[in-house]
Amino acid sequence: MSNEELTKEQLFIKPYLLGYYRSFVGLELEYLRDFYKAEEKKEHISLAEYENAWKERHNKLEESVKVLKEEKKFADEQIISLEKEKKIADKSLEKNIKKALEQIISLENGVRKFKDLEKNKSKTKSHDW
Repeated sequence: MSNEELTKEQLFIKPYLLGYYRSFVGLELEYLRDFYKAEEKKEHISLAEYENAWKERHNKLEESVKVLKEEKKFADEQIISLEKEKKIADKSLEKNIKKALEQIISLENGVRKFKDLEKNKSKTKSHDW
């Protein structure tokens, strides 16, 4: 609608209505555009419905942010806990590997001693005859 087609009352009210629509905190431009388009299409848009829908969406977003922050905090705690468990497991693994290596070395030394004893026994037996 152009200003020429508007009546004096409509021209008088138009800036106040526009100011009223713009005064809603959080109402984004897309919502305002819907009102302008509705005026062009001669559709009726209920501001109360928009406001309620916006409030509902806003509340859901706030709840979502709160839940995500709590989940992030929980996840961070779990990560720290798992990292501690991993460090403990790594140390335990290193300790077990070290023990296993010591046992292998001990067994190898035992085998060498046994072989040396067998050699000495075989030499001694051949001299005994």
